[in-house]
Amino acid sequence: MILGIADSVNGVRIRLTDERWEHILDSHPELASYRETILDAVENPDYILASRRGALAAVIVLGRRAFLHVFYVEKGQRDGFILSAYLEEEFRRSGRRDGQGKDRMAQIEPRGIVIPSKEELLSAARRRVSLPPGELWLDYQDDVDTLYISLKEKANPTHSESDVDDLVVFDYEGEELVGIEIMDITGQLKYANPS
Repeated sequence: MILGIADSVNGVRIRLTDERWEHILDSHPELASYRETILDAVENPDYILASRRGALAAVIVLGRRAFLHVFYVEKGQRDGFILSAYLEEEFRRSGRRDGQGKDRMAQIEPRGIVIPSKEELLSAARRRVSLPPGELWLDYQDDVDTLYISLKEKANPTHSESDVDDLVVFDYEGEELVGIEIMDITGQLKYANPS
């Protein structure tokens, strides 16, 4: 179900689905009252960052040390969807501004996402981030090609940091890294289409 639609700075209608909203709240319950703000960030961002992987991040300044990041994908000139959102205390200007990454957006091909094995997911994750030793809990969301790796069984993240270029979000509980979200984990994000 679609909870809201925002027109991106490129004029593309970006959907926020109930599944993506639940994902955002599972990782970042502090955003429960931010649904309209997330949609507004897509429509009226203070900054737009483009990742090397084809997604965009709309960033709005909420305060002196509060920046809302909203990752989304423009699947073409008429449709797109929100992947994730989180708050960050610092803003690092990596990526490209104001839609310059638009020409780099992947062409959409008519095929679905191939579901990788746990070993393939871990291998792909290790190519993008350094994983600590110990037990890892994996949650792969095939409809948006996103892997969430929990490093602690019952974590309550207090803040996040990101690598916009590589579509990676690091969740911390105090100073301890407790989770890693890797979007476009298998390179199939261009085929994603959450309902």
